[in-house]
Amino acid sequence: MEIDTRFPTKLSAISDAPEPFRSALVEILPPKEPVCLLVHAPAFSSAAEKSPATLLAVTSNGWLVVAETENGGSTTEKSNFSDTLFLELTSALLLGQLKIYFAAVGTSYSATIKFDTVGEEFYREAIDLLLAGMWGGVVPDALSVLVRLLASLHDGDGNVAVQGLHEATTADVDRSPDWVRAESGMLDGVRQIGSGTVAQRLWAKPAITVIGIDTTPIAAASNTLIPRARAKVSLRVPPGGDSKAHLDALIRHLRQHTPWGAHITVTPGDVGQPYAIDATGPVYDAARAAFREAWGAEPVDMGQGGSIPFIAAFAEAFPEAKILVTGVEDPAAQAHSVNESLHLGVLERAATAEALLLDKLG
Repeated sequence: MEIDTRFPTKLSAISDAPEPFRSALVEILPPKEPVCLLVHAPAFSSAAEKSPATLLAVTSNGWLVVAETENGGSTTEKSNFSDTLFLELTSALLLGQLKIYFAAVGTSYSATIKFDTVGEEFYREAIDLLLAGMWGGVVPDALSVLVRLLASLHDGDGNVAVQGLHEATTADVDRSPDWVRAESGMLDGVRQIGSGTVAQRLWAKPAITVIGIDTTPIAAASNTLIPRARAKVSLRVPPGGDSKAHLDALIRHLRQHTPWGAHITVTPGDVGQPYAIDATGPVYDAARAAFREAWGAEPVDMGQGGSIPFIAAFAEAFPEAKILVTGVEDPAAQAHSVNESLHLGVLERAATAEALLLDKLG
């Protein structure tokens, strides 16, 4: 790894550190102690003083500052988080300085890192890590805030707890708990969430799902408070509801339920409007006849959780059009998953049904 000899550089590993810093780190740090942050500050001179090159290492248990001496050797200041008293970061014009005050043998000391102001963000990251190690049990960590906030999205039964969301009505069709367990692959002992019929919960009630979380990975975990965490939340809007109004309600809920006065940022994602087709009239009668003939069974009107966003836009642009969206998908297809598949018999019947429909429409 190349090190900029003019400005502070964030290093990826101890092996990236130049000598004499690399040897000092290898000698001082236990072999398996995780290193959370390494910052190398090159030597530089000002009109008033000459500052040696330094290296700051923040580990899972504390920190150390290695300074290069004039004869090419090094000196080290080291402390655990529990012995760290406070930190001071100052910058003036082009120069900056981080001072870490700590206790040792009944008295207090300080370690000083002087640097060009370019790269100051590295030292702010170090401060986050040091403070996180010092204040466990007193200062809330970001992941605990996020977990409690996400838990507030549902009540104890698993119903969506966000106020002001729309609930529609669904077709007169239902599925048994055994069907849900068999089709979804739920493990024994796991209970369904929410209240109402399966059809109502699948197709007519709002649903909120956490579909991604970013935070410190286990491989990089240390005995420090996590300073930042984020999640991606998906909200399904039932037919008849307004997606923008639902998004506003979700954002309002998140802001009102953030625990411990923590600071959060909500970034709205893409919005797609729900849509329920009025499947009456000769075109839909022809479609049902084609399905009946291809499958040898009576078609059932039901619903589908999550509209394809362009359908509502298409219906608004062409209000007189009859919309029929067909999907070739059997119950075990696991659409959009890594194991997505298709039964060839279903594909054949679907193709037959579409051919029959086109023939009936002339």
